[in-house]
Amino acid sequence: VICGVICEHWNPGVKGCGQASVRGVTMPKISTENYKDGSSYKGEYNEEGFKHGHGVLTLKSGDVYQGQFVSSDMTGFGVMISADGSKFKGEFKGGRFEGLGIFASKDGTLFTGQFEASAPSFGLMTFKDGSNGKPRLSGKFVDGKFYEAGETEELCEKAKDAADKGDESAVKAAEL
Repeated sequence: VICGVICEHWNPGVKGCGQASVRGVTMPKISTENYKDGSSYKGEYNEEGFKHGHGVLTLKSGDVYQGQFVSSDMTGFGVMISADGSKFKGEFKGGRFEGLGIFASKDGTLFTGQFEASAPSFGLMTFKDGSNGKPRLSGKFVDGKFYEAGETEELCEKAKDAADKGDESAVKAAEL
């Protein structure tokens, strides 16, 4: 780890390292912080001190987000694992599931597709037994409930790609 070799403490009392330059390439700040509310963060920061880049945010509730941050918001690709065992892999914006991805509930039900404001909006529901319901729950969802049938095959492939990118971001974050 380059950061461990050239570490400069950029904030007294905070474990981490400051921004450094290796062969003219600026490296991000990496730090671990524990907050008064019981949550913690380990990851990259920008020059303004915002969470920015890859990181792991553990909330007091036990929920864990591993992935990308932009100006301290969970924005980009990542994975959110809830304390109840449910998991979302894919795109985040402003701390919400926003864009393409896969949500797996604690009972094994999957939703693959498009999300808006952390709710399914268009995609395919798959139950624990592998079925998609009768009628097939493929298409538009409103307020998290099936609304109208539609073709989802291409969208689901894109959602699987987004979930893979979420996994990749989570691995990068966990390796910091």
